[in-house]
Amino acid sequence: MGRTVPNPLTPEDWWTIISRSVYHTYELMADTNKDYMVPVIFFWSNQLIPGIYGDSFGKPTTFELDFEELDKLPPGTLGHAFTQRGQSMRSMNAEAKESWTPTFRAVPAVQAMMSFLCKRMDWTYEEAEEFIINERKTFRRFHDLSHLLTEYDMSWEDEVYLQAFMFSQAQTVSYLLLSVGGMIRGIVELRPDVVERTIEGYRRGAAAETFHFQNWNELWALPLEEVRKKLNIQPLPWEHPNFTLIIGKEPTPDSPA
Repeated sequence: MGRTVPNPLTPEDWWTIISRSVYHTYELMADTNKDYMVPVIFFWSNQLIPGIYGDSFGKPTTFELDFEELDKLPPGTLGHAFTQRGQSMRSMNAEAKESWTPTFRAVPAVQAMMSFLCKRMDWTYEEAEEFIINERKTFRRFHDLSHLLTEYDMSWEDEVYLQAFMFSQAQTVSYLLLSVGGMIRGIVELRPDVVERTIEGYRRGAAAETFHFQNWNELWALPLEEVRKKLNIQPLPWEHPNFTLIIGKEPTPDSPA
């Protein structure tokens, strides 16, 4: 049985954490198809200053879901809209280990995470793997819920806006790195709209109630729009092409597939 309190960081550990946090952020911004890097960036950067989201060496935030029960809720409710975001959530819930193995295990960045955990926590490889599986599942659920509530889609630009929204709510290094990295890419690509909307995302998050402390079990059965009002989430100042799918409204025959 390994430790529950991490070993103190050594100078070598500090260099590893800082260099990997910055490098993986650069790697993601250079190729946004590498979205699997997002939880990797969270892992490394949150070793510097664990934020409200939770210490990467602590017990992952409890976010247990019963997708069958949520699916039974009336259309238009938060819970029902959440289940409509894709089958990937269901596979993450039922087959977390299976979805983890082919996707993550062979990635060098993940292998480095495993080695770091084993060293700092005196864990076995199996203990470190189980921890990362659970934390990845928690991260994915919370991240998908945040997308639904804020109306940001899955493009790299909107992912950056969401990170800025979340940084205003939980001042973690990971949210900051991804927000700043996105703005730098926007500047390099001569996209002033990316910088402006990232700042707007921060302002929207600052005006809203903090997501991290909500009792979601009390909100699943409420209408999605009512939940947004309850949490003071301001409407997007622009509209997406596939807006009806993003905000969780029931698809119509004319909705894009």
